[in-house]
Amino acid sequence: MENSEDTPRRPGVYALILEITRDIVVKVGSLGTLKFEKGFYIYIGSARGPGGLRTRLTRHVRGPARIKWHIDYITSRDDVKAIAAVVAETTLDMEETVSSEMIKQKCIKPQIKDFGSSDKRSITHLLTCNCDLLQCIKTTLEAFKSSKLEPKLITYTTSKPSPRM
Repeated sequence: MENSEDTPRRPGVYALILEITRDIVVKVGSLGTLKFEKGFYIYIGSARGPGGLRTRLTRHVRGPARIKWHIDYITSRDDVKAIAAVVAETTLDMEETVSSEMIKQKCIKPQIKDFGSSDKRSITHLLTCNCDLLQCIKTTLEAFKSSKLEPKLITYTTSKPSPRM
């Protein structure tokens, strides 16, 4: 297990593990107004631009300066916390492969059609995990290994502040 400072600056694929701390309703661009129930979610993404995995995951954890991708609508909220990320360095486009492996796993269910995958053949890149957090992490690591990737677990100790009551 590593902390966020150890996130590679190289290209790769990632699974961002989020906790939505209460039921929320969010307008997500072209996908419309969506309801997200309290729980653990896993977003599969890739980072092949400048700064690689570290830059992309830092954007998600801190919340985006501007909304660009579907996931930004969620990560910009105070009631959504980044818990961890499973990352693997690769220059290959592995989002579809990892998403397909994740959906095969016990506890994992696909969420909104085309979320984060409107440019891919995948059903979705947003998944829910109906197990406890440790099992969600273990399942994600196993899916990366099944995809012939060498995963690393990154944990986040500092997140955005909790929502104000």
